[in-house]
Amino acid sequence: MSERRTKIVATLGPATDDPLILRQMIRAGVDGVRINCSHGTREDWLRHAWMARDAAASVGRHVAIMFDLQGPKIRLHESSKRLALTEGDRVRIVGDPKAPGATKSLIVEWPGLVDAVAGLDAAGKHPWPEPVSFHLAGGRLDWLGD
Repeated sequence: MSERRTKIVATLGPATDDPLILRQMIRAGVDGVRINCSHGTREDWLRHAWMARDAAASVGRHVAIMFDLQGPKIRLHESSKRLALTEGDRVRIVGDPKAPGATKSLIVEWPGLVDAVAGLDAAGKHPWPEPVSFHLAGGRLDWLGD
């Protein structure tokens, strides 16, 4: 049994879709495998999981299996990609391209972003003003509570 504390995790994909390759990887030290659920089907994910279990058993090891679940895809609206930002700018994030002032805002294609990030209070309202305003400083966005 190894005394190392660092674990090696390998993402399964087309290059590892062979039991022989997977056994070689586990013998070489892979402690866990990651299955990216953004690609493939449920059948593919289960097949990879069983292949990892079988490969580990065949070499006398246990491996962890992680399923990387897809969350919401938060993308900038096409018009936001042309917005030039400089140090000191006030940045607004809105979820609707037709919102007042949206032409000078970062528009995200997921309108629920504000609620998801801020969380809701007991009354079901988020504590941030609509739209959300940030200040670009030091390479980071700081929330403006006004």
